Amino acid sequence: MTESSFRPEPSIAEAAGEWITEFEGLKLQEIRDQYPRCVDATNAPAWPWWPESEEPQDDVQKRVDEYLEDLLANTDEDVLLVGHGATTGAAVSSLCGQNVESKPTGSVGYALHYNAALTAIDMIEDPTIIIENCTAHLEVGDVASNIKTIE
Repeated sequence: MTESSFRPEPSIAEAAGEWITEFEGLKLQEIRDQYPRCVDATNAPAWPWWPESEEPQDDVQKRVDEYLEDLLANTDEDVLLVGHGATTGAAVSSLCGQNVESKPTGSVGYALHYNAALTAIDMIEDPTIIIENCTAHLEVGDVASNIKTIE
């Protein structure tokens, strides 16, 4: 088994809301110091690597689309994307042309991917969702969309 590694990728960082001016994140070197499996990114994020002002969802979708297009054109390996609700939902929309469904509410939209939820997409032929917005591994009361708990 090969050892996994990761690269911080600003393109799939959380969408910036009004709270972004209060956000304090780690610099790339601080991430590397804390997480030895962090590898150099070919385009290391500039500081600060998150948006500095609130973003419209269309802008989030555009940056995710551009990142995924480049990623898929330049890799033939399995990839695990770890993002936040808006960007993981945007990735599903980009890859499959579908929006994520909120099982408890029945609502549909690409900003509805829950914190710590799992979605898996089979990219072998036509992109197909095989696990969508799954929260079975979370305890009752732990399913959340940012500060809102989903019952």
